[in-house]
Amino acid sequence: MRLSFDREKLQKIIDSFYLISGIHSVVYDDKGRGLAWSQNQVRSPLCALLRKNPEFEKQCIKSDFDACMRCKSTGKGEMYRCHIGLEEFVVPIITEKNLIVGYIVSGQLTPYGLKEESLQQVIDKCASYGVSEPVIREAYFQHREISPKLMEAAFEILQACTAYVWMSKAASISEGSLAFQVSDYITNSLDGSLGTEQICSHLGISKTRINRLAQEYFGTSLQNYIRRQRVDRSKTLLEDTDLQICQIARQVGIPDYNYFTKVFKSLEGCTPRDYRRSKQKMILTRHASTGEI
Repeated sequence: MRLSFDREKLQKIIDSFYLISGIHSVVYDDKGRGLAWSQNQVRSPLCALLRKNPEFEKQCIKSDFDACMRCKSTGKGEMYRCHIGLEEFVVPIITEKNLIVGYIVSGQLTPYGLKEESLQQVIDKCASYGVSEPVIREAYFQHREISPKLMEAAFEILQACTAYVWMSKAASISEGSLAFQVSDYITNSLDGSLGTEQICSHLGISKTRINRLAQEYFGTSLQNYIRRQRVDRSKTLLEDTDLQICQIARQVGIPDYNYFTKVFKSLEGCTPRDYRRSKQKMILTRHASTGEI
């Protein structure tokens, strides 16, 4: 996959996010290679201290990389704790064809309401890096602690930032790349059958190659990727239309209502009906809070 990045634009985006949130970020490409760092690579106090140790640096990079790979596999951002117990989150940079081309990882925050409780865990995890406990303690308490609501708000804003990264062409992809062609064909064919042999025949490639490509660029098997795209399309239809669920199931290529419900629940943790109700409830709550109803 031939990608190009405008590092100056990326730097401006994450510096702006840091300015309004105070949360550090790193932009990675689709292979987990760093492209831009907020505030010229300034790190949070504890991380800046420990990164002097090569082993810590190695584990820190691995922690970020593992988060990016989980993100690639699920197609979703997530909040998590890094290898020494600090709060972080990762969001994917996704094209309009649902192809992940990079990631933004943010954080190094202390767990909200658990600063004292989590300190000993952090000390234990940092013990092997040759830094004394008092120094670790001093650096740890310089870390910012934010409420769950602010954390969630920062997470939402960062997802909006990733959409802007793509729209502003801070990240771009060659449409001639095979990964793009596969993703594009799947996106435009979700209402029908999408067997591996069919896709291979259309693009003139072997099963071995397309399966290898799926693992490398989608982080999962080809059929799992297709199921993910079908469910994502159905979520949009559940939110934006009044179509019956059985009609939506047909439109995303899973005409068996029971099987559609099973696939949807396996990926989203709830049924399509419950998903629609929860979204409708959120809209009503928002309108009520603003006096629109």
